[in-house]
Amino acid sequence: MKKKSAAQEPRQQSVPLRFLSLTVDNLWNLTKLNMAFLISCIPLVTIGPALASLSHLTVQLVQDNEEISAPVRSYFSCFRQIFFRALPAGLLTLLIHLVFGGGLLVYGSMMHAGTQYLLLCSCSLLVLLLTWGISLHLYPMLALTDERNLLEQASIRALQHMRRTVIAVLIMIALLLAQLLTFPVSLPLTLCLGIALPAFVGSFAYADSAPAA
Repeated sequence: MKKKSAAQEPRQQSVPLRFLSLTVDNLWNLTKLNMAFLISCIPLVTIGPALASLSHLTVQLVQDNEEISAPVRSYFSCFRQIFFRALPAGLLTLLIHLVFGGGLLVYGSMMHAGTQYLLLCSCSLLVLLLTWGISLHLYPMLALTDERNLLEQASIRALQHMRRTVIAVLIMIALLLAQLLTFPVSLPLTLCLGIALPAFVGSFAYADSAPAA
C-alpha cells in the first residue's frame, strides 16, 4: 500500500469528510474489492472468509489512511490465509440470518393477529441488529489475530463503542435496503459498490476505535 501525504491530516477531518475523501480516492479500488467479494461468495458458505477479507482491507484503508495497492491480489491472499479460521463465523452468521430473518418476515406478516407476534418480530429484529453490531468488529479481528476468544472481544468492543457501532449498522442496513427496494435498477450499483461501500462504512466504527496497526 501507498501512504498519502501527511499534509492531508486525515485524523483532524470530521468522519463524514474523511469518508467522502477516502471513498472518492479509492472508488475504483472499492469496485475491485466488491467484485472480488461477489466472486468469492458464489458458494455462499464462504461468506465468512469473504467478509473478513473485505473488512480487513477497508479497515486498513480507514485506519492507516492508505490507498489500496493491488486490491484483488491482497483480497484473495487474505481470503486463503484466513479461510478455515473465518469459515465457522460465516456459517454461524448465515444461520442466524436465515432463522431470525425468516422469523422477522413471518412474524411481521402476522402482527395484525396479535401483540405476541409484534413481540416476536421485535426480538428477531433485535437479534439481527446485535449480530450485525458484533460482526462489524468480529470480522476485521479474524484477519488480524489468531486468538480464540474473538467473539467475546468483538462483543465487548461493540458495547464499548455502541454509539458509533449503532450508527454504522443503521447506515449499512439503509444502503443495502435501498439497493434491495430499487432492484433491478440498482443492479449496476450492487455489482460495483453494493457490498464494499457498506463494509467501508462499518470500517469507520472499527478502525477509529482501535489503535493504528
